[in-house]
Amino acid sequence: MNGVRGGTVLRRAATGMTLGIAALAAQLACAQQAAAPQPDRWQFEATPYLWAAGMNGDVGIGRLTANGVSANFSDIFHSLRFGFMGALEGRKDRFGFVLDAMYLKLSQTKEAPLPGFGDIHATPTQQAYTIAGTWRVADGAVPVDIVGGIRTNDVKLDLDLSSSVFAPQGRTLVRSRSWVDGFIGVRAQYPIAPQWNAVGYVDVGGGGSDYTWQGFAGANYAISPTMSAKFGYRYLKVDYDRDNFLYDVATGGFYAGIEFRF
Repeated sequence: MNGVRGGTVLRRAATGMTLGIAALAAQLACAQQAAAPQPDRWQFEATPYLWAAGMNGDVGIGRLTANGVSANFSDIFHSLRFGFMGALEGRKDRFGFVLDAMYLKLSQTKEAPLPGFGDIHATPTQQAYTIAGTWRVADGAVPVDIVGGIRTNDVKLDLDLSSSVFAPQGRTLVRSRSWVDGFIGVRAQYPIAPQWNAVGYVDVGGGGSDYTWQGFAGANYAISPTMSAKFGYRYLKVDYDRDNFLYDVATGGFYAGIEFRF
């Protein structure tokens, strides 16, 4: 009797364990299915990020020009001010969209190009807002997207000329310009290891500016089915020289952010 009873207990325990494992497997399968991309409905990705960018180029208002305004990586915390940066992307089947916003501000003092005119304190502020559509031309292990849209630029230049022999009272000039550039680009992703993807992007354009181009290369690490870490290097070049307003600046540096999928 004890042997039969013991066997019954063991069978019941095994049966309960089997049912528990089956229930857990079913829950995991449902969770994976819910997290997996559904091509027939919209999928969204929100990515707040920081861009540790330096600036290098020429800025000017009329005859007052500051050439070689720059901030390298060691100057970032002294010269560059960070603002909010974030991106939102949505995709349904092959069609999608991208929204991106950034704010950057640099403050630096340079020697005036002419002797006897003191120093120029340049404070350029750049805002850029992007809206674009995407079309997936290749799917599978290496997805490729064509990207096309517009980027609005808002640049403010604050140039302070210190007092000198030829300008005893100094001088302050503040000007701002806003313009829109159209662009077209391509983006590709490549799996390099479990949970790791390499990503590359480049676009070119113009319109309001003489020309502009942007590129980045980085990697994405899947922390969970709904969260990824992103990091890499990003470069943006803008050449605008119109109506006595010069902003020929390259902005580049490392970025890092967290992507949330929903």
